[in-house]
Parts: sequence; structure tokens; C-alpha cells
Amino acid sequence: MKKFERVAGDRVEFLDERFYYAGDDDKGEPIFYPSVTSILDMYPKGYFFNEWLKSVGFNAGQIADRAANAGTKVHAAVEDLVQGSAPEWLDGSFTEEEWRGIMGFTDFCTRFKPRFIGSEIRVLSHKYRYAGTLDLVGYMDGKLWMWDVKFSNEIHDTAWLQLSAYKQAWEEKHPDLQIEEMGVLHLKAKTRTEGSKGAIQGKGWKCETPSDPAKKLFDIFLKVHGIYYYQNPNPQPKNYSLPTKLSLPKECLIVNDK
Repeated sequence: MKKFERVAGDRVEFLDERFYYAGDDDKGEPIFYPSVTSILDMYPKGYFFNEWLKSVGFNAGQIADRAANAGTKVHAAVEDLVQGSAPEWLDGSFTEEEWRGIMGFTDFCTRFKPRFIGSEIRVLSHKYRYAGTLDLVGYMDGKLWMWDVKFSNEIHDTAWLQLSAYKQAWEEKHPDLQIEEMGVLHLKAKTRTEGSKGAIQGKGWKCETPSDPAKKLFDIFLKVHGIYYYQNPNPQPKNYSLPTKLSLPKECLIVNDK
């Protein structure tokens, strides 16, 4: 999970996305916490995932990359919208499916009028040594909500564990702003209508809430967290840099006598 980070002089620096910088220790050495999603990689994928993996074989990585790229584009558009920008459908910028997902988010906001107070927020739990990026926090119907935006075919169990971990980290930093509701904004739902009265959904999108209380979900997350730290007692990122320019020694070059 490496991504291009920045060019610094004659070096390209890469950042290990599985970790977050969490400050320095008493000796001035940097402290890193693993991401919530990395910890949840330890959670069992389940029977249907294993069957899917068998069916797609070597194409699994390519399919996962396409899905991740689509999710990234939809997340970026949501971030633009809440910051006051207006995404446009230019040639090749979005697929129809991605655009419909973004339309679902605008429908949610138009009809239910959440008042967002933050987006793409980095949260850290110093108590449990993990970190992550929270999609959206805001008020709706007089309650403080936390939302995770998903653009996937299904909502997996780990989505609720992820939100419970973010809730814990948020409340460590903001004890006076307790999260009252957690939801997944599923922008690729199979819903065809606005549903019955009281439903938070529309055509192709739905705000789903967990069936279990946050405390129970966080207790399950901590079990996965324990397995992660058992297998990685001192987790550290693998950041590195590479040169921006390459060349061969003169003696290796082809001599052109013409």
C-alpha cells in the first residue's frame, strides 16, 4: 500500500499508508500508529469472499484496484461538495455509476440537510495505539452523527467495527462532543425508492446504521486489534525514497562511430 508522496530535490519520497504519524516520544523519535483498516485486515473475510476469490482467480487484484479507484473518485467528489466546490462531469472524469453515486450524496444532503462540521478528519487513539481518517461528522435531526462513505457493492461487518474505532478516537480528543449516531452512507445501494416514512434512503443510496451498539462493536474491534498487535508487537512503517533520475556509467553506453 505505497503511494507517491512528493518529490524532494533529486529524490521521490514514498509513504506507507498503513501508518499515521502520532507525534514524538521523549527522545524525539517519531511515533507511528497502524491504521484502523490495516488492523481490520486481520478480520475473517468470510465464506463469500473466499468463493469470490476462487471465481476471479488472478483477476482479483485488478478488480480490487478498479473498485478502489472508483471509491477514491467518489470520496474526492464528496469532499469537494462539502467544502463548497461543484464537481463536473467532464470527458472521462467519472463513469455513469460513479456520477450516480455522487448524485446520491447530493440527494441525501438536499432532503435530510445534515450540517457538517468536519470532513476527512484524522483521528488517533493514544490509548489503544491506532489511527484513521474519518469521512464526515455533523448534526442531523439534533444529533451528532459520524458517517463513513462507501462506494462498494456490499457493506461488510468491518465497516461497523471501523466506525466504532473512529468513534472511540474522536471522543478521546473531543470528550465534550460525544457521537450519538453512526452511519454508513452507501452510495452504491440497490434501493429503488425513497422507502417508507422515516427511512434515510433514495434511489441508489442509503444511510445504514449498525444493528449492534457501538460498545459491542468496539469490543469486537479490540479483539482484532489484539491479534494485530500479537503478530506485530512493534509495528513500524516502511517509508523510503528513490532517485528521480537514472543513468548508466559511460562505459556501458553504446558508442556511435558515425
